[in-house]
Amino acid sequence: MNFPNFLKIAVVPTSGLFKAVVTETNETKLIGGSEKTFLELLSEVLKFEYEIIVPLDGEWGNYENGQWTGVIGKVYNGEADIGIGKISITERREKVVDFSYPYDVEDLTFATAIPKYLPKTTAFIAPFDTYIWCTLFITTIIFLIAFRFCQKKKRSFQRIVLKFVGYLLLQPLDVEPASRRSRLLVVTWLLTARFLSFFYSAALLAFLTIPQEESSVRTIPQLSGAITNGKIQSMTIKGASYTDTLLKNEKDMVKVIANHIKRNNFLIEPRKDIVIDSMSDGKTAVIASRYFFSRLHDIFISDDSFFSLTRAVVVKKGFCCKQKLDRMILRICSSGLYKKLQNDELFRMKLAEKAYDTPVTENSYSKLTLEDLSGAFIFLLAGYCASFLICILEILPIYV
Repeated sequence: MNFPNFLKIAVVPTSGLFKAVVTETNETKLIGGSEKTFLELLSEVLKFEYEIIVPLDGEWGNYENGQWTGVIGKVYNGEADIGIGKISITERREKVVDFSYPYDVEDLTFATAIPKYLPKTTAFIAPFDTYIWCTLFITTIIFLIAFRFCQKKKRSFQRIVLKFVGYLLLQPLDVEPASRRSRLLVVTWLLTARFLSFFYSAALLAFLTIPQEESSVRTIPQLSGAITNGKIQSMTIKGASYTDTLLKNEKDMVKVIANHIKRNNFLIEPRKDIVIDSMSDGKTAVIASRYFFSRLHDIFISDDSFFSLTRAVVVKKGFCCKQKLDRMILRICSSGLYKKLQNDELFRMKLAEKAYDTPVTENSYSKLTLEDLSGAFIFLLAGYCASFLICILEILPIYV
């Protein structure tokens, strides 16, 4: 049987997939997108013309209130012959429509806003974590007490503290050990303090020159925990089948995320500006395909995946030439043409939006500012104030 000469094709205009305009005659015309090029390729090799039909609800297709919505609904009700546009194969959809040979497989993941930078006011304590600072403080006190008792000639404990702590700050150490035991302690301190000073200086410079980011949600377990604790909310794309598929997942942490979305009806339009704006508060995660996020910028995309998405062309039950369509899609995918169409579209989008990083020249450098060193200066001023106050308290009794 010959392939039909004319088809009604249902699509959902989405950035990167289909760019559509409405003509003066109220017809929808495709003017860009990787799926538009894919459709034209099928039209050329199978020799058919087509009319574009856009669902009013702008959905790919879900079963709601006893009827199918979106593209699936158009094909199921006979208003369209096929539907195209990275539509996922699901068990529920296969009961009412047929799918062609799969032409793309990708994974479902989530994205959040890029974490904000931590303030540099406390950068001088950032090189070591709390446990290291506590360990350093305790071992220093133990060492000073041990050295004090090992000295045959008793010295002021305050003087010992100033000398040995000063060595941590790269000051000279002019303490004369009075015994072998004290000499061993001094040698140990010399080596340990010097290495600690080097480690601290190197780490501090790195913290000052490379901004540190706040902790953020990066994995699915972290996302589930953050939702449970009320620290973040999660959304997914309106009209997609992601929520229903997530609810069928066997993992409890995934069900927590799916129930959160379904209970609050957290659905979002698949538009770049809306998605980025929803994540701008830093407390929202959006679940979508990895390819969808690859078209966006200035967001953090998790490396974790919920599951794989198998994409195919939707055809009505009993479509006459499904085998011919399958055979042609298989040839296009096997030759690598579809992957090339995707990559070309991503390149055009990034080029149009000037998304490439500014090249770093040989003379590019970054200066440390007063803000970078503000913590150290605040600490210094606090020390000066404390010293001045102690000086006043020592002088005051003379005049009383």
